[in-house]
Amino acid sequence: MNRQFILFLLLVGVLAPSAVQARWWRAGSKAVQSARVPLQAAVRRGVIRPVPRVCSNFSVPAAAVERYVFKTVEPTPARSLSFVPEEPPYAWMRESADEYARVAEVFRSFKREADAFLYYQANSSECRVLHPEEVAGWRSRIDDMAAELDGLRFRVDADDPLLSFAREYLTYVRWTVYPQAKDIYFITPLPARTDRTFTPEEFFLQDPHPVSTRWELATARARRLSARLPAGLRVAVVNDFSFFRKRVTELHRQERLFADGTLRTYASADELLDAVLTRGERYDVIFTDIIIASGGGGYYLASELRQSGYNGVIIALSSYAPEEELGRKMFDRGLDGMISLEGGAEYKRGWPADLMQKLLNHYYYRDLHGWIR
Repeated sequence: MNRQFILFLLLVGVLAPSAVQARWWRAGSKAVQSARVPLQAAVRRGVIRPVPRVCSNFSVPAAAVERYVFKTVEPTPARSLSFVPEEPPYAWMRESADEYARVAEVFRSFKREADAFLYYQANSSECRVLHPEEVAGWRSRIDDMAAELDGLRFRVDADDPLLSFAREYLTYVRWTVYPQAKDIYFITPLPARTDRTFTPEEFFLQDPHPVSTRWELATARARRLSARLPAGLRVAVVNDFSFFRKRVTELHRQERLFADGTLRTYASADELLDAVLTRGERYDVIFTDIIIASGGGGYYLASELRQSGYNGVIIALSSYAPEEELGRKMFDRGLDGMISLEGGAEYKRGWPADLMQKLLNHYYYRDLHGWIR
């Protein structure tokens, strides 16, 4: 294409009557719309995944920024402090007041740095996905600040205005830096469990008796064990890995998982909670991942379900090693068991049978001890 022809096209575009330009614009709009409709339909069918918004999980609502970034709470004067013990010794009061003033100064420095971070993360044009090393650095500073505040809980009244604001502020910083903190820090504490006691062997669903090692195809073993489960089980699986959800659904169709039951999958805890608490879906067994990037994971899910009165079985599917301390934390937060799946387990042939065996072990222990749920 020569230069004279290009110049001619430019002149036509500039000098063309407005009616002609309008017709070109309408034609272009129709073309864009005709391409957009099938694209949107493909997204709805799941053929094409929509492009996620950059750092949508990290941004803090503007109202929260106004509430925290632009708010200052002055330390309570020493003479007006309320202390935890009644009529403490004067020397102890002086020491506690000095410690309170020191922690207040530490928080002031922390907030000055965090305010700028929160402000820019709340701005859609400035918000960015944090590098893992940056997340680790912020988490370390947040934990240090939390430890400083916790050190005052046995000295100064927890309702002190500065301390109350500092804890609330720290929670929002933590959630901004680490959205998965919803699982760890945003769940409401549950009362001590009375349905059963924690036993590592039972929580990790270890085989109560030696399992037969006779030669058997993985598919046949999975179907045999699946058929032994209680009939009509309603099962939900929560996992943000789409391939895992598709794989579980396919194995259920092949009767290798929950052969005589029903199965639904969800991408996040919030999706399942909406189904259960809003739409009235009912499940006997829920398998959930522990860490899910958005919408809450296993700890959050278990806590919310237990508070709503759910008495079904909740079992964690995790790549974590079965350690007693980890198991006890899961138990205290409402989970009934944990199945450790090594990375890439969904690509292997033997894990469906192992999953069915673990669930059978849960029912064995439940019947043995007469657990409430």
